Amino acid sequence: VRSAFELARIRHYWRFAVSAYGWMLLNAWLLGPEKRAPDLAGGLRRDRQVNLREAAAHCDIEVEDIITSKWVSTNYCPGHFLALDHATRTLVFAVRGTFSLTDAITDLCAFNTPFTVEQEDGYAHTGMLRAAERKLTLLAPFIEHMRVQFPDYGLVLVGHSLGAGTAALLAYLVHHHYPELPLHAYCFACPPVVDIGTAHAARPFITTLVLDDDVVPRLSYASMDHLRRLCSLYLEHDDCDTHGKRLFHVLAAGNSLGSALTERLATHLGTAPTLPAEKLEREATAHYLGERCHLPGRVLYMESERPRVLGRPRCEMEQSNSSFFNDIVLSRNMFMDHMPGAYEEAFLGVERVIRLNSDL
Repeated sequence: VRSAFELARIRHYWRFAVSAYGWMLLNAWLLGPEKRAPDLAGGLRRDRQVNLREAAAHCDIEVEDIITSKWVSTNYCPGHFLALDHATRTLVFAVRGTFSLTDAITDLCAFNTPFTVEQEDGYAHTGMLRAAERKLTLLAPFIEHMRVQFPDYGLVLVGHSLGAGTAALLAYLVHHHYPELPLHAYCFACPPVVDIGTAHAARPFITTLVLDDDVVPRLSYASMDHLRRLCSLYLEHDDCDTHGKRLFHVLAAGNSLGSALTERLATHLGTAPTLPAEKLEREATAHYLGERCHLPGRVLYMESERPRVLGRPRCEMEQSNSSFFNDIVLSRNMFMDHMPGAYEEAFLGVERVIRLNSDL
């Protein structure tokens, strides 16, 4: 992505997505270039307006523009807020990510359920589809009202993590019920929620963004089963028939011990310096015969500069394919890459790259 305009639009709606977490986490992550001091006094006295004030300030809108909000999750219904964004002439519906045990249960209902789009039979993540259906019931009256009072406004759905998956499936439902309504969903760190055909069908109206090794866009029953099978194959391999050999291959993975030390230890233990990774990968992949879920719509992948140098790291953003995120990447950053603070830094890194390229 080389357009500063497109990046600005993505970052604009990112602010809505992360504001759905409320004042506490919004300020804990210190998001935004201004790094404003949090409204701790309002939060500690449980001021009901503090979430609205913080969200409005972070999104650069007025508190009065927030039409409705829900800051406590219920069964298959994560938090959200709905706001008018007059600057972009849109109605923005932001769905919160995992914030409670109730939300985690929605995440874990990850088995597939039938889902029909444009008369094509597919499947979707059960928990998030239920959440999207409940959000549509809530959102429908506001859409009808907007079409009368603001006929030239469009609808934008945003979310991070669980919120992204719910927003994506909600986009399918809205697109089906209101085909003439200008619609787009921006899904940050979205989990895989639909089959491959349904995923591709949403490219015109869903944009999914993934950062580096973020585990959530790769996390599904299929990817967990693949990882379990792959670990079993490694442990069952002839070169891992003792605890010492197993420990050696764990420590030497990725040549972390260096070539010379790896060779010496392998010779001493009577094992190969490396395991046949490609062969074991093929065996693990062939083992899984179930239905995989994929990332919806157009997928944009952000790859950060590593190891990071002094100053703000550079980050490249490019269009990718949902099939590239079928398997979990084991790395030290796989969980931290999911955090909103990491995405905020990545957007600033992409902005830096675009600016440097424009100066060439």
